[in-house]
Amino acid sequence: MACGSSNPEDLAKNFTKDLYSGDTKSVMSYIDLSEAKSDEEKTFVSGKITQVVAENAAKAKRMGGVKDIQIEEKTINEDSAKIRVLVLFNNDNNQSSNVFLAKKDGKWLVLLK
Repeated sequence: MACGSSNPEDLAKNFTKDLYSGDTKSVMSYIDLSEAKSDEEKTFVSGKITQVVAENAAKAKRMGGVKDIQIEEKTINEDSAKIRVLVLFNNDNNQSSNVFLAKKDGKWLVLLK
């Protein structure tokens, strides 16, 4: 069950924070899995997400942890959004990435692209 958020910027930051902290359960709660029609598809996607979360948590650890997450740029429409987040690591490296969102039933959810 997706929990979503009423604010796309907060969702993008929380999603990114949980992604780098290794919190797979929280990451999964932000994602829109409505496109996965079968249980097999949902299991496959869940496995991939678990793998990506583990990889990002390991990366954050190698970089000394996450210092801050900032919004660099945002494009928000009525039912879709693209939020560019900047992750600042403790070793002074940075990484930018886009988080794509869709609004469903009044809540923002992360789209897998």
